[in-house]
Amino acid sequence: MNNDLPSPALVVGLIGGVSSGKSTIASMLADKGAAIIDADRLGHEVLAEASTIETLHRRFGDQVINDKGMIDRGQLGKLVFGNTLTASKNRKDLEAIVHPKIRKLALSRIEQLRSNNLHRAIILDAPLLLEAGWKELCDLVVFVDTPIELRQVWASSRGWDASELAKREASQASLPTKVAASNFVIHNSIDWDVVTQQVDSLWQRLIAPA
Repeated sequence: MNNDLPSPALVVGLIGGVSSGKSTIASMLADKGAAIIDADRLGHEVLAEASTIETLHRRFGDQVINDKGMIDRGQLGKLVFGNTLTASKNRKDLEAIVHPKIRKLALSRIEQLRSNNLHRAIILDAPLLLEAGWKELCDLVVFVDTPIELRQVWASSRGWDASELAKREASQASLPTKVAASNFVIHNSIDWDVVTQQVDSLWQRLIAPA
């Protein structure tokens, strides 16, 4: 258990490849009584803060500000996703600005949920959990392993072609790195009976006993 956090609820980090169905797995765990912290939503909150907007405007210029004075996440994404040197530098600068703020929000939500003592587990759905150094916030980490063919189909439903999927994946830790950092692997597929069995096994073996 993480001794820095004061309550018995397990914090379960949820990671995987891009468009691997992590949100679906998180929802299945929520149905069993887990609380969900969506790091992407926390990121949206941080990007809406005036101080963040000002800092990103200063770093990236007018191109990342939309006509309402808010961050244009699409334009920002074009600058930071990919494996070029420029994208890598932009991404590191972005992460240095927003990750500490997102971490602070995540810790606040974790502490609030633990103090309520209403949940067996708290699922931290964070695509960049390893890159941001948030593994230390978790009691265990679960990797959602999904075939690339299926991830491409799901990515296309979000308007991302194979090239965009590859760019976003190149901006994250490699899949083998994520697997190696995990305590449990869920093999995701279109066979929901099999997926459900694995989620049940995770809950019964690692979450419920704690």
